[in-house]
Amino acid sequence: MTESTEIAVVSGSALSSELSNMNNGQLGLFSTITGDSFEDKANLLNALSNSEPISENLRSTIRLANVVVEAVDMADEATGEVKAQPRAILIDAEGKSYHMISGPAYRDVKRLLAVMGHPATWPQPLPVHVVQEGQGTRKYFTVKLGEAPKK
Repeated sequence: MTESTEIAVVSGSALSSELSNMNNGQLGLFSTITGDSFEDKANLLNALSNSEPISENLRSTIRLANVVVEAVDMADEATGEVKAQPRAILIDAEGKSYHMISGPAYRDVKRLLAVMGHPATWPQPLPVHVVQEGQGTRKYFTVKLGEAPKK
């Protein structure tokens, strides 16, 4: 079986739909950073633009203060098909942000928010750490509550 090296192009209708959503204020972005001030918006943009890959911070505890999730288009390595994937960004109490593209991490973030509520209601930042699991081309990230193991 030969492997495809072609990358699918987003169709014109998909782009038109996305642009229509943008015009209606639906930007494919979830954020717990609240507020409409210039500073709040700058903090959100900074988290999106200047986040570090979580793979470089796997043995670190993150004092979680905010979460951002956005949809990003990724090409499937085997088929070249472009699909939307969740990019989760964890933001610590100092404003430093860490990103990962992982369905299981997205699931964990949703679960964390469903159980713990909005970060604005927490008495303090929540200690979490991220673990890389799986093997070979099937690696993924999960978000765990608590301090990172001391190794």
